Amino acid sequence: MADPTVASITQSFSRMDVPLWRKSPKRLCQARTLRIIALAAFGFSAPRGAYCADPQLPAESASSPTLHELLAAYFRVDDPKERSQAVSKIVLTTDGNIERTAEELRKVQLWTDQPDKGTWTIKLPSGDQIEVLVRLPQRYNPGQAMPVILAMPPQGQSTHDALDAAIDAIGAPGRDHAWVMPAEPVSGAFHQPIAAALNLPALLREIRRHIHVDCERTYLLGFSDGASAAWNVAIMYPSEFAGVIVTNGYPRIPYPQQAYALLLPNLGELPVLALWNRPGAPEHSESVAMVAINQAIADFAKHASLRITGVELAGDWTRPDQDSEVHNEISRILSSRRSATTARIRHWFRYPGQGRCGWLRATEFADDVWQDDQFSITPGPTTDRDRFITDTIAEKLALLSGHVEGQSIFIETRRCGGVELRLSPGQIDFEKPVTVVCNGRKRFDGLIRPSITDLLESAYEDWDFQHLVFARKTFLIRTDSSVDVP
Repeated sequence: MADPTVASITQSFSRMDVPLWRKSPKRLCQARTLRIIALAAFGFSAPRGAYCADPQLPAESASSPTLHELLAAYFRVDDPKERSQAVSKIVLTTDGNIERTAEELRKVQLWTDQPDKGTWTIKLPSGDQIEVLVRLPQRYNPGQAMPVILAMPPQGQSTHDALDAAIDAIGAPGRDHAWVMPAEPVSGAFHQPIAAALNLPALLREIRRHIHVDCERTYLLGFSDGASAAWNVAIMYPSEFAGVIVTNGYPRIPYPQQAYALLLPNLGELPVLALWNRPGAPEHSESVAMVAINQAIADFAKHASLRITGVELAGDWTRPDQDSEVHNEISRILSSRRSATTARIRHWFRYPGQGRCGWLRATEFADDVWQDDQFSITPGPTTDRDRFITDTIAEKLALLSGHVEGQSIFIETRRCGGVELRLSPGQIDFEKPVTVVCNGRKRFDGLIRPSITDLLESAYEDWDFQHLVFARKTFLIRTDSSVDVP
């Protein structure tokens, strides 16, 4: 069954046709020290009573690398074995103090030179190679994190012309941002190859490796066809962005009247500015549909408490900043910061690569992936049409849902064979037991230990040094048994 609010929400579209490790005051016994450090490298905690007085560890030599140098070295190698060896050195240097490691990680400098300007060629997980056009502001400094705008290109324009038009349209609010535009939209179609859903996270990671990006201020933008792609990307990867600006486009999804009620709430706290022009002539049916859908989305957002602002433009859509109200809205979006870790997540998605939102990730699929590019639903004559279509779409989609209440974590999934928790400081108290309930079954009850390995590997995976993960916990979910796999 669909969410209880879905049936009422779809009415908005009815007019549409379309213990943190602290450094002990005592020293470890030498024999136990090596054992505990080895365990710490893999996320295990020291057993009670492992601490005793003297002898002291050998002092570091004058030539020993600093913690900052060890961290920088860790992120410069791609071999997992070499990174594992680097973790051991980091644990030894910090005496397993994850807070000290995290503090230094936030300051790590991996960007020492100006990145190549102009066009990059990036190989994506789908196997495709894509050209990416990059523009940096004059004040770009590799030692300082920079806000970035990822712009999805429209059809019918060269990437250079499209990026110039986008920069001119946004105007002064985007002047101090780095701009990145791929030659074609990335992961922006509702129907795409399974591997293509991995392309967007991979593109963002590659951008972060080349440019010192402020991950809390990464924005998404699109005009026309690029706006439709940006809508879909925002819906499927909402926790990657701090704000979205879309002009004269809408999410191209089958059965929008019912599908939007499921998928638009994925946006959560993400602020979206949707701009559109009223069509100049009534025979422009595509433009008429675009306006109707945008108006319906704006109405829906009010009922669903989403942060979507819809504005109909009175003038030239290529210069929305000329309208003072729109200029202020653009400035608001481009000064927003990515939402802090939320206690509640509800994320519907189609492909495994889209199963990532906030502190939850799907690690496996439990069923066949919905790959059909054609989709037809025929309700019976006495069936509630909206509810039937919504339920049918929900059956084909996967779901990651979860919320935190004190020291209890509740997870609900559909079509997910495995789930990973990615916990940050402040979500739970790591020094107290945690209860995890997944799909109504208690899956875990005990301490979730912070791990320097988890801290570093999660930062390496996303190339994100601002939103840090202190502990990861993975569950395999069996659908053919009453017992889940721990």
